[in-house]
Amino acid sequence: MSVAFLFIIVIVLGIFIVVLLSRTEGLRARLDEAERRLRILEGSAESAPARVRESSHPESRPADVPLKKNVASEPPPSRTSEPVETPIREPQKQQEQVAAAEPAAKRPQYAAAEARSEQSMPLEKAPAARPLVKPARQKSELWQKIERQLIENWTGMLGAVILTAGLGFLAVYAALSLAPVFRFFMMLAIAGSLAGAAFYLEKKPDWKKFSSWLTAAGGAVLLVSCFAAVAIPGVKWIESETAGLLLIIAGVLVNLFFAYRASAEAFASLHLLLSLIVLAVLPPALPVLLTAAGVALAGVLLAARSRWELQAVLCTVSFALYQVVRYFAMRDAGLLSQEPTDINRLIGILSTAAVASAALLQHYRAIFQSDRLERLPFFAHLVHWMTAGLGFLLYATGSKWNTIVLALATVVVFLLARYARRLRILWLYRTDTLIAQGLAFFCILTLGRWQVDAFHVGLVMFVQTMLFFALMNREGEGFLESVGLFLHLLSGVIFIALATGDIPYSDDAALLRRAGMMLALLLFSLVLYQRTLKPLLHFMPVWKVARSVIQAAFLISLYALLLPFEWSTLAVSVVAGLVFFTPHPFVKDRTTMPVLLFLPVAGLMLAAHLISGDAADDLYWRSASLAIPFLMLAVLLILRPARLDLHDGRLDSAGGMVLYFLLSCLVLGIGVMRLDYSLHSAAFLTGMLLTGLALHRFLSVPDATFPLWHALGEILHGLYLSMIFVYLLPVYWATIAVSALAATLVFVPFRMGRSDSIQSRQRIERRPGSDGIFLFLLIGLPVLFVHLFDGDAREMSSVNVFWRTLPFLALFVLQLWRPASISLSFAPTVPVVWMLAVFLGIVSYRIFEPISAMVPGVVWLLLSLVALESSGFLAGKEAHRITSRHLLYTGSIAVLAFLIRHVAVELQSEYYLGPVTARVLIQIFAIAVFLFWFTAQRADGGWFERRIQTYYLELAIAMGVLAVELEVPERWTLVVYATTPALLVALARTFASVSRLSIYGLFLFWWSVFYLTFLSSTAEMPQAHFADQNWVAGLIAMLVLVAVSILLLRERPFAGTEVPFPFSVVARLMPFVDGRRNLWIFDPLFLGAALFLYWSFDQALLTLLWVVLIFIVFSLSIVLRESHFRILSMVALGAALLRLIFFDLARSSTLTRALVFVGVGLLMLGMNSLYNRFKDRFSEAKEPQS
Repeated sequence: MSVAFLFIIVIVLGIFIVVLLSRTEGLRARLDEAERRLRILEGSAESAPARVRESSHPESRPADVPLKKNVASEPPPSRTSEPVETPIREPQKQQEQVAAAEPAAKRPQYAAAEARSEQSMPLEKAPAARPLVKPARQKSELWQKIERQLIENWTGMLGAVILTAGLGFLAVYAALSLAPVFRFFMMLAIAGSLAGAAFYLEKKPDWKKFSSWLTAAGGAVLLVSCFAAVAIPGVKWIESETAGLLLIIAGVLVNLFFAYRASAEAFASLHLLLSLIVLAVLPPALPVLLTAAGVALAGVLLAARSRWELQAVLCTVSFALYQVVRYFAMRDAGLLSQEPTDINRLIGILSTAAVASAALLQHYRAIFQSDRLERLPFFAHLVHWMTAGLGFLLYATGSKWNTIVLALATVVVFLLARYARRLRILWLYRTDTLIAQGLAFFCILTLGRWQVDAFHVGLVMFVQTMLFFALMNREGEGFLESVGLFLHLLSGVIFIALATGDIPYSDDAALLRRAGMMLALLLFSLVLYQRTLKPLLHFMPVWKVARSVIQAAFLISLYALLLPFEWSTLAVSVVAGLVFFTPHPFVKDRTTMPVLLFLPVAGLMLAAHLISGDAADDLYWRSASLAIPFLMLAVLLILRPARLDLHDGRLDSAGGMVLYFLLSCLVLGIGVMRLDYSLHSAAFLTGMLLTGLALHRFLSVPDATFPLWHALGEILHGLYLSMIFVYLLPVYWATIAVSALAATLVFVPFRMGRSDSIQSRQRIERRPGSDGIFLFLLIGLPVLFVHLFDGDAREMSSVNVFWRTLPFLALFVLQLWRPASISLSFAPTVPVVWMLAVFLGIVSYRIFEPISAMVPGVVWLLLSLVALESSGFLAGKEAHRITSRHLLYTGSIAVLAFLIRHVAVELQSEYYLGPVTARVLIQIFAIAVFLFWFTAQRADGGWFERRIQTYYLELAIAMGVLAVELEVPERWTLVVYATTPALLVALARTFASVSRLSIYGLFLFWWSVFYLTFLSSTAEMPQAHFADQNWVAGLIAMLVLVAVSILLLRERPFAGTEVPFPFSVVARLMPFVDGRRNLWIFDPLFLGAALFLYWSFDQALLTLLWVVLIFIVFSLSIVLRESHFRILSMVALGAALLRLIFFDLARSSTLTRALVFVGVGLLMLGMNSLYNRFKDRFSEAKEPQS
């Protein structure tokens, strides 16, 4: 008991010292005020005689010159035709001058008597007073005030309290031997002491903010004590649930009273938040819910009184989170029924509605009138809607009556939006109009609960958005009109998808009814576009294309509905022709885009219908009847060609192409059904038909045709040849013949188009011998490869393979020396280079793979170097420049083959060569080869050197990372990763050609921090040896990363460094990194260090270690003059103090608790001392003088 009494005496003494210091500060402020007034009186006394002399001799100055003032900084007065004599108060003018020079000083109140004594003196009208120059508004003034309060009044005092608590924990431990009820009253005494001190200091202007913090602390202690008396063992002394709830409600009411008296938004919000947090941890009973709703509602009403938007947001968000916690607690306890009449659901819905209505309706006041977007109220309004939606969603039961509720809510919100428009709160009008439209969407989606099918749901949605668009057009609100148009088009797409996804083919009446609905909607939509959309098309041409897409989709859906009816296809064709090819009075041009979009898709649907089993037995008649409308539309397109402004040209003959396409689809359908669904035969027939039509069409195509048709013709031609090859492939003797034919077709020039458009090429001298060698290699290489991997040949030794393939190598040498004359499209040696590359790759694999699976990849790397050096040798000769280029290509293909084999084969091997694995030697050799490729770039190189060969540097880095990941022990991988950025930055500083390594060093620095945070720290720690502990390697890596961060901080700017794609996408962040380099380098390091400490050290010492890290961050903010680190350290310090209170007080032992509290207190006092010592580093620039 005596120790507890001693602890209370220490707290009272601390409060007494604080009060004494406040009194001292108040006396010092009063003394400064007296000195300032004395200086003002002396200045007034010195200037009074001069003013009297000047006023007594008015003839000494010109009539048009007014009386001069003593302040030289004022501008000359304006002249007036008739001077008006008015008395002025000269001492008061002097006071205004002093106030302008010292804006922070208060205006004195003692000069009234002297001013009244001089009122009888007639003087000329003084010039208009110059407006006072206000000091420049400092950046982040609100945050600076909060920060100054936190640093000056929080860290030091709270550090002292924590230090005292740490030293007195043994006394507190002794006090815990008291009965629970006495512990409760002791906590109440502490809360009362804090509140009493706050009420006393509230009367002191200099300590008013500090008194608010004391009030918040007292309210928090009161709430914690009430909750502890009900729920925490050791302090719990109330067993009755009713009495406990009443006690907590009493504590909540006291905090509501504190919130009502709070002079700042932050303090009022803190009291409300503490109340809701305490209520959230109570059992989910209805009285608790009603109390929480009352707290949230009171907080919203208090916020509306002073327009505290953030407090209202905090109340609604906190109440929504409380609802979530309560919902899951009730669900886990089985207390929540699925019945709509469940009392818990009804009370939850009503409480959510009450809080949300109060929060939302506060913006429907004239004080929010504005033509501009008010960001904070807009944000708060959106948050209120989201929290309301979350609350309603929690208690939703999926009842069909929700449709009526949502419909009523839609109407109410829509009318409220119109009321906001009358109040000229335009942002609220637009916001709630869109909210009402969203509620309407949800209402329509719930129609499925009334057994409404998807087609009619889409229909209602389409009609609703159409009406919304019409209403917005009538109101003349451009933004909402654009949104309505977008929603209308989107709902049209959704309606089309729903209509085509559920087609009742078995019900003819339903098909005709749906077709009629869609046709009526299409016509109504056209009228709506004509009346409302026409003025918008001039500003939004994209909607014209969207309109065409929607209309075409409507036609496709309509045709899909009528597809089974033979007679209806003619009607659809006639309607389409009348709608799109008959001149209309309101359309100047003939819209053909919908038909162009309609025909290909409808043709595919026709082919699918013919292929499906739904077609009738009378094949030819049905196919002909289905093809008639397409043929009619194609003829119409030919007669009236569509002129479309495309990006690459103008298409003038789409009708003919559509006609050929539809005929091919028709033949495809007939062929498939006539050939008993033989897909091979049908594909062969279709390929022949398409190829013939394409050749016939493209050989006579005009030069103005869109170039895409040329490429399409070549693709069809290639597919046709490939199909023939596939059909003849099973015949062995035909393979060689087809290969020869393919070689002839490939290397003989062939161009689609008219003969006069073929580019002329110079023929080279024919060499029959070289041509024969070329054809032999082309046909013989496939045979050789098949022979090498045949069943019997696989047993052949590597030496025999070498001697059998050596003649082919000699033929390749001859072919390169005397090239063939068959190829006219390429350089003569280009095909030979590629064939030689394939030959060497396959043969080297066949020779070296039986020796060791690790050798072929190394050989391919060596072959890539041979290709690279050969390319460099030939690059200086003009005649062989193209061959040199293709040698580079083949060398890169060899590197790619090595990478594939390395991943697929060599990484799986554990073969050792001495103390290391063979794969790490291969990886080191590969890195050397990649760097050799990178350094072999030529300054006058082409696109390959500029775009491909430069990637070998990144390839070498990736191979190095792979080697580190596989070969270095896991616990030391992090140290290697942490060291690598320093190596890359050093190389970037040394060699200008690899300056981008500094950016990669930054990337690897971030990756090292991530590895430290989430990978190495979470691994299991062996306990056998000290060096095997993961935290040892992690601590070493952290020290290395600190050094790397300093190196990166001093690195030259990252922006402007050329980085290849896709790294260039991330490199776009480099200007932001250069602008705030401290943040991008140190913030990830701080976060990684905090999480590393969390996962690596004992939880009892974690708070102390975190505060040490926070102290380092705060010290770094002083060194670097970075305010962001100061803010970060204060936020983190607040989190650490919460853990100190809620974790260390509850779970740590007495000794550990004492050590942690003493360490945290000393560090906080150190932070306060550092701030007061170096606060000049954080000061803003001086205010401009008047």
